[in-house]
Amino acid sequence: MHRYSLQKVGDEYVYTRIFEEWEDSDYEDGGDDEEFVINQEIAQLIAWIDQSEESLPIIEEVHARYHKPVGKHIAGNSSHRNEVQRFWLLEWHSAQKGGSDLRLPGYGLPLNFGINKERHPFLLGLPEEDWKSRTLMNREVFMIKLEEGITNKPHWWEKVLNADIISKWKQEALQMPWASYQHNGDFTSKMADMCFKDLATRAGIYEQTKQIPVMESSACTIESNALLSNDLMQRLRAAAALLEDVPNSQRDWHPGSDEMVLDLVHPSLWPLVFGRSRIISGKYVTLGKCPDHCDSGEIIPEPKRPDKRALSLRYQWLPCDVNLTGGRPQIKSYINNLHPVRYKAVYSLVEDLVEKSLPAWDIICRSARKEFRFKRFGTVHEVKWTCNVPEICAKMHGCYPSSRLFAQGEDYDSGNGGQKLARSNAQNP
Repeated sequence: MHRYSLQKVGDEYVYTRIFEEWEDSDYEDGGDDEEFVINQEIAQLIAWIDQSEESLPIIEEVHARYHKPVGKHIAGNSSHRNEVQRFWLLEWHSAQKGGSDLRLPGYGLPLNFGINKERHPFLLGLPEEDWKSRTLMNREVFMIKLEEGITNKPHWWEKVLNADIISKWKQEALQMPWASYQHNGDFTSKMADMCFKDLATRAGIYEQTKQIPVMESSACTIESNALLSNDLMQRLRAAAALLEDVPNSQRDWHPGSDEMVLDLVHPSLWPLVFGRSRIISGKYVTLGKCPDHCDSGEIIPEPKRPDKRALSLRYQWLPCDVNLTGGRPQIKSYINNLHPVRYKAVYSLVEDLVEKSLPAWDIICRSARKEFRFKRFGTVHEVKWTCNVPEICAKMHGCYPSSRLFAQGEDYDSGNGGQKLARSNAQNP
């Protein structure tokens, strides 16, 4: 873990994040000490949090405290918000260690606490803030589609190094009806050559890691035919059969599937429901003790509506805690809708699946950063055009579609007549 030291140096405030380990902690955290220069308002706010004697102030109180001297909401300054919440979270961890009341998003914390692009780069549903994919050109889509199809073939990593097979696949790629896949579709010989060159590189990666990203441009999906052993697959089938072996009245058929899709452990069946579900705030209930605490605790009240509207005030799926710091992953809490005693063997199986998934998760979580994306075509930031009537546009201090001459009988959308396209010194229509 780490602690903070705050000092005033001249006209600046410097606080140092000091890394250290707690001897009796199950979690490890390492790194070098870090120093940050912050302004006076943030320094005073952090000092106020640190000096709170009775109990740690809730995060809403911290935000309100920021608003008084600054005159603005902290939500409008992401760097200030992130730094204050990072410090507050440290104090919260210290309070948890000391046995203070439990605080979680939606319970003692805002429902949207800790949500930002740094921690949740793929969060969907937030206007102007959520994850967006890069716009791809037609030819890039076709190239990715071809590579995805090749990597679905058995032993593709060997076949893409065989010249005869490559020649055959190239001819097949050139003859595919790309226009039916996407409007204005085409596929050239150079595109095919680039695809197979890329696949040869990926084959070397797959030989070393037994996993490969597929259909990758902005997000990342990992594919592997070798991560799960035959023994693990047999255990998965046995676990599925065990979960299916329940009376018909207890089977959770997926809505709208006409009893064709059976949900074995679905997180929506028994989620956290604000105003109905209970929580034990005074202690951490371990996996082995959770059956003893059924119907215990207090009802979780409905939280305030957060600014980030992607989060439901009705219910939330419940995750389980997994400790990844030991020799192998260890599930520390109840998996929602999976009895910890009756299905104890399934818990062990899930731990093995998590262990096998960690290398792929590492690649997927890092893929949001630019340096980990596969380099493909150069990004097109704008479309260049040429102004046909510069003598007119120069007088208008801008370029407008209505400035050009129209052919006899040519129809023009008058709704765009007043839309300014660019400055007069730019390349225009």
